Amino acid sequence: MSTTITGISDASSAILIYKAGLFPVLLKTWDITIAESVFIELTQPGKPGVDYFRKIISSNKVTTAYPPLIQVNNPALERMGKGERDTILLFQSGFGNFIIIDDKKGARFCRDTRIPYFNALLLPRILYLTGILHHPDYLNARSIIASTGRYSQDILNYAEECTYNDIKKFLPD
Repeated sequence: MSTTITGISDASSAILIYKAGLFPVLLKTWDITIAESVFIELTQPGKPGVDYFRKIISSNKVTTAYPPLIQVNNPALERMGKGERDTILLFQSGFGNFIIIDDKKGARFCRDTRIPYFNALLLPRILYLTGILHHPDYLNARSIIASTGRYSQDILNYAEECTYNDIKKFLPD
């Protein structure tokens, strides 16, 4: 699969993907950008994967970017954490093709404003439906993310039942 499509990830999604062992696969599948505030969050001492994230960012396997210096003036964005808000602002300023976000407020904002997004739980399904992950690896990764993340039953069901047509918008043409 080509890496001509760029995803922008928030910190919670990156950590969940790391815990499931899928971050190297993520990097082979898409170009990934994170906001500088997400970089700071990922590299805080004691965070899962801190050394891994420092390594891939310092070796330019993940791009860091600053969102534009604009006045937000959007109550929904202002209620989000800095990482989630900066992730969305990066997308809105043209940095990527989709967002990977697990924050409920951020996901709701993306849904309501028609920003293409998925959460970490959907990643194993996407990789499985595209033939990148074999079924046992898909089941293992899905189990790790489902047990570590906070997902409603509706989200758990969707991540198990979505089809190739549901996810093809995240793939190169």
